[in-house]
Amino acid sequence: MAGTLYDFVEGDTNSVIRVTIINKQTRAVIDLTGATVRFRFSIDAGPLKVPVMTINAPATDGVCQYQFVVGDLTPGTMDAAIEVTFGDTTILSQLDQFKFQVRTKL
Repeated sequence: MAGTLYDFVEGDTNSVIRVTIINKQTRAVIDLTGATVRFRFSIDAGPLKVPVMTINAPATDGVCQYQFVVGDLTPGTMDAAIEVTFGDTTILSQLDQFKFQVRTKL
């Protein structure tokens, strides 16, 4: 989960962010079995949104995704991070935030 720049378009609802959760030090994939993964984001320091991501099968591959919904993508710079809550209630937060640019729909 390293800082990355993506581009999105205002109002799109078929855009998806897909990530593989890995241990930054060992580069090993983190098993998401029994976990809840949240996509925490705000645009231009606006309200924080914290939707739950879908964990792709098999959860042992550490892949999850979020499909943006109506109202998510507004023009500006989006700061975002992934947060994993494991079945034992421990939490793993992304160290380096994502930076997304959301451009105005033409």
